[in-house]
Amino acid sequence: MWWDSASAAELPGQKTHVMACPFDQPSADLGFDPTRALVAAQSSDDDDDSDDDDDDDDDDSSSNDDSAVASFYSPAQGCLFVSGTVAAGVTLQRGFGSAYANPGNRGWFSPNTVSGEIDITHVAKTGMGDMVTNIGLNGSGGTDAGGSNATTFSVTRASVSVGPWLAGLDSSFFDTWTGDPFSFAALTPVATTSLVGVKYDATDTSTFSFSIESPAPMRVARPATFSAMSVPDVIGRYRWSNGVLDVVATAAAHRVDFWQDVAQTQAAHDWGYAAKIYAKWNIPTEADGTYVLGQFTTGVRTPAYLGITADSGRRSRFQLSFPDTLTAKHFEHGHGWSADLVGSYAINSKWQTSAFISYLDYRWFSVQSLGAEGLAHVKAWRAAWNVAYQPINNLTIAAEAGVGSEKSNKVGGLIAPVANGTLYTGTLTLSRTF
Repeated sequence: MWWDSASAAELPGQKTHVMACPFDQPSADLGFDPTRALVAAQSSDDDDDSDDDDDDDDDDSSSNDDSAVASFYSPAQGCLFVSGTVAAGVTLQRGFGSAYANPGNRGWFSPNTVSGEIDITHVAKTGMGDMVTNIGLNGSGGTDAGGSNATTFSVTRASVSVGPWLAGLDSSFFDTWTGDPFSFAALTPVATTSLVGVKYDATDTSTFSFSIESPAPMRVARPATFSAMSVPDVIGRYRWSNGVLDVVATAAAHRVDFWQDVAQTQAAHDWGYAAKIYAKWNIPTEADGTYVLGQFTTGVRTPAYLGITADSGRRSRFQLSFPDTLTAKHFEHGHGWSADLVGSYAINSKWQTSAFISYLDYRWFSVQSLGAEGLAHVKAWRAAWNVAYQPINNLTIAAEAGVGSEKSNKVGGLIAPVANGTLYTGTLTLSRTF
């Protein structure tokens, strides 16, 4: 019987073996490979927060710990955690340039998005270590500048880990910072991929991880221009963290399978590579949540690993305005780099302010219409600043101002392969976690 109530009445002839979980839910924020020192630091922070809540309870005996995740525990079955997020956002934005040539994009307009996600985590103690099962479901809907409505439903996570092993649909081992705590992250589910991975705790402060992952999510060009053949991506990851400083180095090998000819009779492939260095410094302040982080990524034949996407439903800080003629033979064979810098300051337990800036530089050989061909070069950047207010636990109201720009050269002096433009945005987001 899976319910949790201290006052639950036992049914005639039955015993109630269900109670609150005696341990915390595994933190998704720490990733699959947290070091023992990082886990200990997180537990210490949670204990401090709990002590603060207890102090508050002394002042108001009727108050509860609103931050607790709903949990159900049976000694024979393990622990079940249920959590989720509901977010709604309204954006006032205006675009300039050919990237926003649609008349609806010329003036100020207000697209809106609603996103809801529920996460179910089951933890059972086994002789091989904790067996953790994760299921995440996301539904979202919104109205774009043209007044079109779109609704999507997706399984964002479905994975099982036993001890050091992880398999299923989960976050890529290449991922580090993916957009939190900004509006494009709050209103778009994090990208996940099919993978099998393993980690090794080398010391209290370091871990090594290895995974093989589906290559499909790491493609940007038009799907029809990729050949049917494919092999998994291979990713290696090293993490060092003492609980205050967190450093991650990752490397990925990705094979580009493409058609050599328009008739799609000659399949070919080339290998691409990407590498990233990431560092985050958690700065001790009176209120938790002050930090500075940065990451730098470079790659050859791996545009998606740099953060590029042409899919508006996929979370990324670089959603460029690509033409439908983008092919795997050309675009996927480029090289470039991207960089991100993020800072967040916890003013107090209710107010927080954050800012980020991201930059992208990517080059590839492009073949356009009218005989235009040659080296294409796109530069893009995006920045935002927000202020978030939490009037009560787990309810956040955030106001954000942002600007982004994309620019490319004219190949052969004729056609720019990526539309140029600048977009200014103002977003108000309300989110509730439980």
